[in-house]
Amino acid sequence: MDVEGTIQFILDAQAKAEARMGVTDDRLGVIDGRLDSITKLIKQGMRLLVKFQGDAISFQSETNSKINSLVDSQMRTDAKFAELAEAQRVTELKLQAFIESLRKSRNGDQN
Repeated sequence: MDVEGTIQFILDAQAKAEARMGVTDDRLGVIDGRLDSITKLIKQGMRLLVKFQGDAISFQSETNSKINSLVDSQMRTDAKFAELAEAQRVTELKLQAFIESLRKSRNGDQN
């Protein structure tokens, strides 16, 4: 058995393993850098989503308020139209009574 050869083989294998580990560490460093960049992008995207969600909620609230105002306005308009229709009905009845009274008074003059 060649002890020196075996020792040299082990030392060479260890050196190769350490060299591979160095390459792996370098690659991990690059991967870590990329992961940090991706993490920053994701965090920025999440902040934007939260901001847009807040904007959307504000917009929805404002829209709901305006729709409610329009509904209230339409209800008041409908009530005014109902009042106007009733007033017009009363006016029509009074006009018909007035016209009828004029007919009666003319008929009385002719008799």
